[in-house]
Amino acid sequence: MISNQFNKTTKIFQCDGGGEFSSLAFVNHLVECGIKQQVSCPGTPEQNGIVERKHRHIVETGLTLLLHANMPSRYWVDSFSTAVFLINRMLAFVLNNKSPYYLLYGKVPDYSMLKVFGCRCFPYLRDYADHKLQPRHVIFDEHFMPYTDLTNISKHVAIDGEFCHDIQEPKTVKKALQIPHWFNAMREELDALHKNNTWTLVPPPSSPMNIVGSKWVFKTKLNPDGTIERFKAQLVARVIALATTFGWPLRQLDVKNAFLHGKLKETIYMSQPPGFEDPKHPTYVCQLHNQADSSLVVLHNQQGVALLLLYVDDIVLTASSGLLLQDITNHLSRQFALKDLGALTYFLGIEVNKFNGGIFLSQAKYASDILTRASMLEASTVTTHLSTTKSITPRDAELVDAQEY
Repeated sequence: MISNQFNKTTKIFQCDGGGEFSSLAFVNHLVECGIKQQVSCPGTPEQNGIVERKHRHIVETGLTLLLHANMPSRYWVDSFSTAVFLINRMLAFVLNNKSPYYLLYGKVPDYSMLKVFGCRCFPYLRDYADHKLQPRHVIFDEHFMPYTDLTNISKHVAIDGEFCHDIQEPKTVKKALQIPHWFNAMREELDALHKNNTWTLVPPPSSPMNIVGSKWVFKTKLNPDGTIERFKAQLVARVIALATTFGWPLRQLDVKNAFLHGKLKETIYMSQPPGFEDPKHPTYVCQLHNQADSSLVVLHNQQGVALLLLYVDDIVLTASSGLLLQDITNHLSRQFALKDLGALTYFLGIEVNKFNGGIFLSQAKYASDILTRASMLEASTVTTHLSTTKSITPRDAELVDAQEY
């Protein structure tokens, strides 16, 4: 490299007596290249003072980078490589306040590309590029150091150039209420439902009647480039849970037409949205005027109660009796191009298996698809995800590729 890039030749190689320098292969290589080797005496590092001081400079700079970023020591290769890169561009007193880079290339180095070591970054991946000629780059968030607070390491993306911490879909309503953007999404959903006069808060009915439960579903909708489009919180009814509780049959249908939903003529009650119960009337229920969810249709007549859940062209239908379920299926078949898929077995990536004690939900196929996409389908299985003998500390937590994860 020295000969080809700078038209110079190496004449003398000064080193200590390390094994890598005294091996026969290395010595023969120096002889073939016509390079003289000078070895310092054992136990006298001062004879190799320039190298020792430079080595110490690199080590101390690399360790400083690791310490500032609070990164584990296993990243020493990255920090030491960065240290060498920086040292070559630093002004040195012994070089008359010039940098090694300037003396070697005859021009001032470009410092504009430097970023804070260990900061969070977001690569634009090939999957999001519209074409091969579209530039790919990385956005850096130099104000956030992932390893300084391991409890905040989660899914992160950029919103219109701004960074949002912790956009994982919350698992509980309590967690969602503590995160401003999810709370705002829930509030927007409720405001829309109230604006549409979806329900009226009333005392629970005195006569026995099934009250449909409700739950929040959280989803982060992303743009093609991976940035956030919006946070979506949707209030839905617990259709499968209701069918399991009362032992109702579940059937899946495939339809090519969409439904136009009107006003509900039957009296249907739904529990108050979790986390937004009326403090003055916590025991009240919601008497529905419109469907609480645009994809849910509820029927209540002399034969019983039926619920129909529509997602694009897939239908999940359950009813309090098999006769009512069959009557609805026959009626729909006369009105629409419909295919009866039989008992519900698979819906929105969830496998449904019914047994005497209830319903078993599984995402085995979904998991298999993820493993296939990550090229890990043939990987060996283990009974535990982590070694049971290794002790792990917070500093050992390793960041993974968010997209692949």
